[in-house]
Amino acid sequence: MVAHRIFADWSAEHWSRAVLVDADFAPDDEAEQWVEDLLTGALAAMANAGVEVARTSLRTVDGKIFVALDRHELMARDIDNESADLAVYNIFGRLDAIAACRGRRERWHLWYTGDPAGAAFFVGTEELTTAEGIDVRELNTGETWFRVSSH
Repeated sequence: MVAHRIFADWSAEHWSRAVLVDADFAPDDEAEQWVEDLLTGALAAMANAGVEVARTSLRTVDGKIFVALDRHELMARDIDNESADLAVYNIFGRLDAIAACRGRRERWHLWYTGDPAGAAFFVGTEELTTAEGIDVRELNTGETWFRVSSH
């Protein structure tokens, strides 16, 4: 119970730089809206940390959803040939690479409960440790933390 409270307190403190990630609720017939919502939340979280990322509108061609982030084209999701989980890797991987290229210390840390639902936090590694010295990734409350490799 204490671990859950610690995580709840930590996540509330960092929620301005987070976005909900629910790849389980990403039906193909609503794929564009799902990608739009994920991108909007992620870019707002980055903006709250002082990182502005330019983007274009989504466009769909042959079942693939594309967007340009800082003038670089990204296939955000292949509706016909991949799960929404892969779209999470595509989107956050590109956003992570943008932050790295700008020399930012913040990176995308994803917290999944296994549904696959959870949240992505745009924070520095040191921010994952509470003031009491507890690393929220090690609270052992049933979730999995991971980083998407930049590409």
